[in-house]
Amino acid sequence: MSLVYAKDDTEAEKRFSQYKEIDPFPSIPPSLLNGADIADYVAATGMVHPFYPEKLKSGSYEARIHGTCYCWDEDGKPYEERLEKDSDRFELKPNSLVYVQVEPTFRLPDYMALRFNLKISHVHRGILLGTGPLIDPGFEGKLLIPLHNFSNNSYMLKGLEALIWIEFTKLSPIVRYEGDEVVRGAPTSDALPRRGEYKPFPDDKKGQLPDYYFAKAAEDSLKAKPVFFSSVREIYRDTANKIKGFNETISRYKKIGWGALAAISVTIAAALYSMLTPTWSLINDVYNAQDQKWNKLVEETRFQEAQSNALKAQLEHQQEEIKALKEKIELLSAQQSVHPIKSNQSKTNAPSPKPKQTK
Repeated sequence: MSLVYAKDDTEAEKRFSQYKEIDPFPSIPPSLLNGADIADYVAATGMVHPFYPEKLKSGSYEARIHGTCYCWDEDGKPYEERLEKDSDRFELKPNSLVYVQVEPTFRLPDYMALRFNLKISHVHRGILLGTGPLIDPGFEGKLLIPLHNFSNNSYMLKGLEALIWIEFTKLSPIVRYEGDEVVRGAPTSDALPRRGEYKPFPDDKKGQLPDYYFAKAAEDSLKAKPVFFSSVREIYRDTANKIKGFNETISRYKKIGWGALAAISVTIAAALYSMLTPTWSLINDVYNAQDQKWNKLVEETRFQEAQSNALKAQLEHQQEEIKALKEKIELLSAQQSVHPIKSNQSKTNAPSPKPKQTK
């Protein structure tokens, strides 16, 4: 019998309320869940909605882009893009940082945590997520994924495009106390009484909008405004400012006069000469050594080629001699086969000797 998942968000929330604190599958040990266990828990608790079974792997679940993309222009002005359909597009520019929402709403029971990491295809493009943070049990809401494009290329993000892989980890059994009495939880056979207190997910952090997370992130920033830029972009700006200062310095030198500028140029040229002369000398020595090796190699090659040609000519001469000798042998063989026949014929045609008469 196939699993039945929540058909809408209301039903998912109802299932979550039923199993938020009660584990429906205590036989599954605390561990990183496999795909089958993930499917069982989602069907029972509604912890992921919407849920697509075909997006499961052996130990993780694929989540795709769906929602708002938060970004800032060059002047630090925030703007948003909606990525909800396959036709929706957003350009992730080089050295930029954006935040993207994924499709599922998560409701994590008290015994379940999750981590996520970027799909390897995005990593290969030069897009980084960093180590996926731990999402604690009790979280309710959507994930906001930071994407940092460290490459020099622009990439298009598409609505409903697969973005991250999520893994689920079941926690060790939770034991709750009232005073010294266990009010809920499996009995323990530990040598010492357990007194660890389970801290549920704070209610004020549930279902928060992205602005809440931006504000929280800005609290520890030296800049008291929730604007986040790529560190690489800051390096580019710093470099541009230095180039601008250098150009201004050149302009001031021009105002001094061409004579002073010429003197400065001579000084710079002398300094460069003193620095570069040893380098050029070393380069020249290397080139000379390479030329010597090359010339030696050419000479050896020519010598080998001459020897090869001589051997070839000698071989051809020997072949001619062998051919001539073969012809002589064939001629002699032919002569020997003819001469014995003529000798037999002469003996046959000769008159037989007369018998001697007796007196």
